[in-house]
Amino acid sequence: MAHAVIIAGTGRYDDPWHDFPATSYQIAAVLQDSGISCEVRGTKPTTFRALADADLVVVNSGKGWNVDLDSADQRWTDAHKVLIEYIQAGRPLIGVHTACNTFHDVPGWYERLGVRWTADSMHPPISQARVEITVPEHPIVDGLEAFEVFDERYSYLQADNDRQVLVSQQHDDRPHPLVVVSDDPDRRTVYDALGHGVESYESPERRRLLAREAAWALGLDDPKVRAL
Repeated sequence: MAHAVIIAGTGRYDDPWHDFPATSYQIAAVLQDSGISCEVRGTKPTTFRALADADLVVVNSGKGWNVDLDSADQRWTDAHKVLIEYIQAGRPLIGVHTACNTFHDVPGWYERLGVRWTADSMHPPISQARVEITVPEHPIVDGLEAFEVFDERYSYLQADNDRQVLVSQQHDDRPHPLVVVSDDPDRRTVYDALGHGVESYESPERRRLLAREAAWALGLDDPKVRAL
């Protein structure tokens, strides 16, 4: 059985807008339902030791506050080294929602994720939102149809040109990426902008999408991904 470590923003990588522990346990429930064992870890230096035994890492953490104040702390230096080794090795990775705006102090994080929050990024007020499938032949979304979910609609994110946008939403009369993947078979990476609150995970379509993302990131063959 594949094993996932879900990194939930606490302390250094927390923020006042998201309940990362609550949404992380929702993520864990989705993955466990699809046959993946999970553990949820807060963002403490000791958390990152668990990455050595992970088959998949899911990052669900935030911008954090005053992250430079303890930048010289050797515990964080060692923790970041483990995370850097994980992402440089190309091991399976999923970033959820504010993952595009976390780990500012971890070299290579945004290059691996392929999506980042910039000064131009924003979201309209949280609401019932329509999600569109943009690349219907990809195994993550094959057979899925547009659906609605109560969530924030991240807009004007910066996505690298080498990434494929599978899911998007409309804002200001233009599409904005929600699910972005790297199809490099040696560095399977997913960014999923959904998941602001537990309400997002009340949508069965959103849960199915996440389950497929995890299966694909783990390298399951396309028929197994589509079967979820």
